[in-house]
Formats: sequence, structure tokens, C-alpha cells
Amino acid sequence: MKSERWGITSLVLVGVLSMTWLAFRLYQTEQYTLEREFDHYASNQARQIKWRIDSSLSVLNYLSTLYQGSTNVTADEFEMVADGILARQREIKALEWVPRVAHKEREQMELAMRDRFPDFSFTESSLGQRVVAERRNEYFPVYYLRPFSGNESRLGMDLSQDPQLMGVLTQAMGAGELLLSPMAMDVSYGKVVMAVVPIYHSLPLTDASRSKLLKGYLLGVFQVEELLHDLVLDGERANIEFQIWDTTGDTRRQLMGAPPHPVSVGDRTQSFVFDGLAGRRWELVAMANGEFFAAKRSLAPYVVGLGGSMAMLAVGGMLWQMRRRNHEVEALVRARTEELNRVNQQLTRQSLTDGLTQVANRRQFDTWLSQEWESARRTGKPVTLFVIDVDLFKNYNDRYGHLAGDRVLKKIARMLSSQLNRPRDLLARYGGEEFAAVLPETGRKAVKFADSLRAMVEALGIPHEGSDICGYVTISIGVATVVPEVDQTPEQFFELADKALYKAKSQGRNQVAYHNQERGDLSLG
Repeated sequence: MKSERWGITSLVLVGVLSMTWLAFRLYQTEQYTLEREFDHYASNQARQIKWRIDSSLSVLNYLSTLYQGSTNVTADEFEMVADGILARQREIKALEWVPRVAHKEREQMELAMRDRFPDFSFTESSLGQRVVAERRNEYFPVYYLRPFSGNESRLGMDLSQDPQLMGVLTQAMGAGELLLSPMAMDVSYGKVVMAVVPIYHSLPLTDASRSKLLKGYLLGVFQVEELLHDLVLDGERANIEFQIWDTTGDTRRQLMGAPPHPVSVGDRTQSFVFDGLAGRRWELVAMANGEFFAAKRSLAPYVVGLGGSMAMLAVGGMLWQMRRRNHEVEALVRARTEELNRVNQQLTRQSLTDGLTQVANRRQFDTWLSQEWESARRTGKPVTLFVIDVDLFKNYNDRYGHLAGDRVLKKIARMLSSQLNRPRDLLARYGGEEFAAVLPETGRKAVKFADSLRAMVEALGIPHEGSDICGYVTISIGVATVVPEVDQTPEQFFELADKALYKAKSQGRNQVAYHNQERGDLSLG
């Protein structure tokens, strides 16, 4: 009897201990699965946030192309391009042109602007009041401004009075690229950062020449919360808190998110650092709060633990249930992983594709051109670049509306894509109504092919009553074909095609102009 009782007791005790151990393992498995789910979600959000920031900042580089093709950009030209950007980028609260003005040029610049604003003058802030700017050797006034409504006080404001902002401007001039300012508080928009792009009279060949060639700056005022609100809000719906910090240098300033609080039991935190973000260093901190785990965790571990006190007859059934549950957890992990991989692939495609025309975007074009340029340099074979502009597209939008304009861009993109069908050919929407195409190993026939594309667009027969060319939508194409040399760059190559496009447009549009490599000048096709 005693031996039987001891045997039963031992069996029950072993069973209880076994079930307790299995319950603990199941709890660990669920915890591990939830932690991996959180890690995948946080990593995915970090990629989306980085892509969103890069995409928003890239529009300022697009605006800078307005100045690369013209020595004197008018207020109307600036407003037309800026308004198109502002209509699509709600996080941008102001776009500004800030020229570099010597003192001897001040009076002339002020008089020129008074045709539009009779009281215009260079101003500065003194004791909270806006006053006429003091005499300086040079000024950096806000000369063009969009939107004007709500930003009136910035027009004419001399930025050289702000030492912190001037530090960013000077740094951008020396670097020759887009830079972000530290976060600042704006009365109207709250937390903002400024993106700065230097504009030069001509391409600086040395670092020392940047200061001499500086023409001015393009500034974009970005509202931080508008830039990141939607993505961070998605985290709140999933019981994940996001904080975004600017950790450039020795500073640490919170750009967005809930106030910092101590991490409690059950919380899990991940940090992602965005180095080299237009000269800044931002850090994303993602934290899963207690509800994240509580809402997703099952009761299985507790059921298994209580079941351990049951008789030996229940042990076998409980072990079977545990195995089945483990298989379910593993299947869930695989399903979640596959889903996240699909989402990541989709995001990658979206980051390289223009949302309207479904052809490559500017980002993919820059990468593709650099790759083909290096390939042509190694093989000694020619590479051709088309820069394509829809003629008088603003007139078309004004007459038929932007929705009709979008349909025109889609039709033209489909037609061009159908012709540029070699594996290494790439058509990209470069910005607005402008497309660009890279054609590797294409030489003498490039101009003839470009003219056939021009004729095909005209043959689409899309009515354009606002055009004085032929009554239909047409395009102009700039063509450049080179065999890359050691001291040439893709940017110089693009400039040749862009100059050819300018010639085609200046000679009446609806035609092809090309860079004649043998003569070193521009010719009409």
C-alpha cells in the first residue's frame, strides 16, 4: 500500500512538475514570438519613416533644378514649381528663395520687388518687432516665398541675423549638398526643421570656389509632426509608442512622441539610428507597452500549469495539447514572417516607383544612371540619356485641370515604356512633367529613336487648345550620347542632355536637340 501510494504520489508529483515546466516553456515561446513580432513591426516602421523623410526632403533638390537650367528665375517661375510641390507635400509649410545680396545690390533688389510689394525692404527682428535691416556687407533675405498667406512676416527677413541658421547655411555651402537645421519652435507650426540647399552660379570644381560661386539658398520649412504623424499614429494603434530624437553632436532633443518615462516590466524597446540624414543624426525609439503583450498573450500557459495537478490520465492529453500549441505558434511565426517579407518587398518597390505613372522614380533613376555610367566607363561603350519635357504642360493643367494632366502623364509614360523595352533601358519620372531615360550601349541611332518617340506622343492626338505648337500634346527631348571619360561624372552627363532639352524648347518645342560630341556643341535633330 505504501509503495503504491508513494508510486501514485511520485507520479502525480512528476506530472505536476512536468506540466509546470511545460507551461513555463510555452510562456517563453509566446514571449519570444511576441518580441520578434514587435521587432519586425518596429524595424518596418523605421524603414517607412526613413523613406518618408528622404522622399520629403528630395523635393527640395527637385526645386533646385529650376535654378540649374536658368540664370534668372522669376517669381512666377518659382511660384509655379513651388505651388506644385506644396499641393502634394502637406508637411512643407514654406518654400523660400534666399539670394546672396551684396550691400551695393540691396537698393536694386528692393526696388525690383516693390513692383509686387510696394512696402518691400530687407528687414530683421529687433526686440520682437520687425524693423528695416541694418547695413551689412551682405544680406540673405527671403526674396521669393510660397505660400505667402500665413508667412507674410518672413518676406524680406534677412537670415544673416540668426547665427544658428547662418551656421547651417554656411555648412551647406561648404558641403555643397542639402542639410537639415536643428529643430526649432515656430509660433504657427510648432516644431519645425529647415532643409537648406545651396545654389551656385556654376558648378564648383573645388571646395574653395564654393563661397565665390554661391548664388543663394533654397529653404524648406518642414513641420515635424505633420511629416511623421501618420506613421507614428499607426504605432499607437498597435500599442507601440514611438519617440524621435535629434542626437546630432552632443545634443539630444525630442522631436516627436510621448514624454520619456521609465521602462516597466513587460516593455520592450528598440532603437534605430538614422545617420547622415541631411547632416543630422536622428534616433527612433520604439517601445511596446504592457498592453501590447497582454492583448496578444493567450491563456494556454496558465491552463497547462493548472492541468499539472490532474491525475496521470490527463498528463498524456496535456502533452499532446502542448505539442499542438507549439506547432501553432511556429506556424504563426512563419505566417507573420512571410507577411512582413511581403510588406517589405512592397515598400521597396514603392520607394523606387513613381506613384502616378508607375515608372521608376528619381531615386531609382540616380542609382541606375550611376551603375550604367560605371559599366560604360569599364567597357568603353557609349551610353545615351534622354531628358523629356511635356510642352506647355502648365497651360494644359490650367485649361483642363490637374486630373486631366495626370491622365496625360500616365498615357505618355505607358507609351514611352512600351518603346524602351530592352532589359537595361530605364524610363523614370524625373519630376513634374519631366521624364528621363537611360539607354546603355546606344549610339548613333539615339537621335532618330528620340524623334520617333516625339512623333508617337504627337500621334496620340491628345487635344491641347492651350498649345501654340500644333494643337495637341507634344514633347521636347534633349539627347546626349557619350563614352565616359575618367574625369567625367553622371551629373555632367545629365547636364549635357538638360542643355540639349533647353535648346529644343527655346527653338520652338516639339523637337529633339542633341549634344554633338564630335563638335562639342548642341544641334537640332
